[in-house]
Amino acid sequence: MIISIYPLFYTIFISLHEWNYLKAYIPPKFIGAENYIKLFQDPIFLNTLYVTTLFTVMCILIELILGIGLGCLLYSERLKWKRVIRSLILLPMMLTPVIIGFTWKSLLNLKWGIINYFLHLIGIKGIMWHTSLTQALPTMVLIDVWEWTPFVTLIIMALLSSLPTAPFEAAAIDGASKWQIFRHITLPMLKDGIIMIILLRALDALKEFDKIYILTRGGPEHATDVLSIFGYRIAFFHGYVSHAAAASIILFIIIMILCTILFKLIKR
Repeated sequence: MIISIYPLFYTIFISLHEWNYLKAYIPPKFIGAENYIKLFQDPIFLNTLYVTTLFTVMCILIELILGIGLGCLLYSERLKWKRVIRSLILLPMMLTPVIIGFTWKSLLNLKWGIINYFLHLIGIKGIMWHTSLTQALPTMVLIDVWEWTPFVTLIIMALLSSLPTAPFEAAAIDGASKWQIFRHITLPMLKDGIIMIILLRALDALKEFDKIYILTRGGPEHATDVLSIFGYRIAFFHGYVSHAAAASIILFIIIMILCTILFKLIKR
């Protein structure tokens, strides 16, 4: 408990002071909420909030759609080689984020990346995946979807295996189609599980750092500048630890609000 609480209160303390670790000989000076005010007046920080929100929403939405679809497909008894496919589809989730970052950085390289090589073979010009202003963020989303869709799929499969069979049998006897059964029975029964998936994935996506830092470091031109990258840069490159602490507290507040809303939805 102390290990968790002390860093939180120390971060709050630093966020209310003016302190630059590059000038550590100058003691922290209390300035109240001035760091927070400066952040919300900073267009780069506002862009960071937008990018973080967009990245999180896109990742969760795509991963949910693909995860539910794959989960239902792999749960089907008619699918052949089901166990082998299940094992293979879970491989991305088992890799560390750093390895994933360096692997995709090699795969997406404009000059010698294997993906652009195959695109060139079919007549498509090489794509500047993580170095393009407009394509960098979608590329980060694509990599995150590749890594974490298996996680969503695994939970959906576990949820499906725990559902009672009686409602499905009754609906089939009444002549309901597969889509009607899925829409009116399966999805409502998976609601709480889906909310938990959203919560878990949101917590990870909001704190995303490793892959984005390796591939873009927040660039180009802040196109992938999420909150964790922003805080790291202003703290360790510019020395404004107090500003970084304030940004961290803002992220903490966002996560707490999100958790509160989702837990209330589950309680309903």
